[in-house]
Amino acid sequence: MNLLKTLAIGLAGLLASYDAIACTTAIVSAQASETGRPLLWKQRDTGNPFNTAVFICATDSSYAYTAIFNISDTERKSVYAGENEKGFAIVNNVSYNLASAEYTTRNGAFMRRALECCVTVDDFEAMLRSLNPRNVEANFGVIDASGGAAYFEAADSSVTRFDVPEGGWLVRSNFSVSGTPEGQGYARYLTAQTLMSAHKGKFLPLFLIDCLGRSYYNAVLGYDASRRFPKGMVFDEDFIPRPTTVSSVCFDGSACMWTAVGYTPASYAMPLPVCSELPSCLEKANALAQKLKERMHPLGRDAGVKYIDFGVARRIMNVVRRYEREASALQGDNEALDRLFERFTGEFE
Repeated sequence: MNLLKTLAIGLAGLLASYDAIACTTAIVSAQASETGRPLLWKQRDTGNPFNTAVFICATDSSYAYTAIFNISDTERKSVYAGENEKGFAIVNNVSYNLASAEYTTRNGAFMRRALECCVTVDDFEAMLRSLNPRNVEANFGVIDASGGAAYFEAADSSVTRFDVPEGGWLVRSNFSVSGTPEGQGYARYLTAQTLMSAHKGKFLPLFLIDCLGRSYYNAVLGYDASRRFPKGMVFDEDFIPRPTTVSSVCFDGSACMWTAVGYTPASYAMPLPVCSELPSCLEKANALAQKLKERMHPLGRDAGVKYIDFGVARRIMNVVRRYEREASALQGDNEALDRLFERFTGEFE
């Protein structure tokens, strides 16, 4: 399929995509990463605003892992991003141009199983191809501790692998390059491509969370709305951060996963330990971010959630970025991360 043709078709239907699950992801090769390990990033968008990171212990038949779950999923059935004790990590985008959308709710259970049993990217491919039917429809991004990095565009009857080029990177939104000329998320795809192409030097996890996950640049319009309209209300549509954004997480196959739970423009990323106990503040961080999102989107009537006040948003994001810098020095100290969050909460009382 001709990608430019697909983008043109997709851009014609941008406004129809607002209410869909609308995640954005990226994979950076080890050679293009400042850490020397591949990076795997996901900005999650969904109608359920409450999610958190959870540590799951190993069993006789499964590896330990830490992953993003909906808070309401008390049985921990569906994973939306995670990394296991072997350094294998996985994210996904729901794809809307591969097969029947009835399969999309089963992606999370499949990702949980991958974390339980996979060590390498090739393990994941073997698992994926062995299932018949697969009952999935997604772009799965995976990395491993040996430097493997790839996307798999997978539906019930097809699997297409895209290895991340050495020294390069790939992005995905809610269409598959191997799919039909439909799908969603073309503006976010172009925006992520543009922002990453403009970056000088190697990539760090916090670049992906902040410079992509909190960017109000729109590649279709060709400008950053937060800079063009630094004060007042703007229609909040087709940016990477959306009113439906609920978390942003970046893995690099190490013992740390950078995680902002809640609405990313109002939540700072914490360096969470992989496969050990987590700070106690995560659910509170998610709840506070949702409250701050409401301040950024103050119109309660009609479609008010689609209008962002950039004067308020910029002030909140300045505080978020300051605390993110402080949190970056607290890796491995859960008590210090909890204390930092209490200070952060006080900024908005």
